[in-house]
Amino acid sequence: MSQQDNQTVTVIPERLHGKRVITILYFSALAKRLGLESETITLPEEILSIENLIPWLMTRRGDWQKALAENLIISINRCVVELKQTISNKDEISLALFDEENIN
Repeated sequence: MSQQDNQTVTVIPERLHGKRVITILYFSALAKRLGLESETITLPEEILSIENLIPWLMTRRGDWQKALAENLIISINRCVVELKQTISNKDEISLALFDEENIN
């Protein structure tokens, strides 16, 4: 199921066994720019950390690469983390732009 205009997108995997399913929340200007407030996705096996996740998300069409190239505040389960932080099953990852006042 997919919806536009700051709606929630849920991707339901066919099988969850051995997979990591996460929720990503997009805040404020980032949500507006991407047209998405949240999504639930199954991570590919090679996405082990935030530093793998961000470039993977940047491969999406539209404004994803430009938007995620900005300085981001990243948290996992409501704790601010560094890029090396690993991602576990059922993690909630939040992404927000660090300096929203200077967004074009």
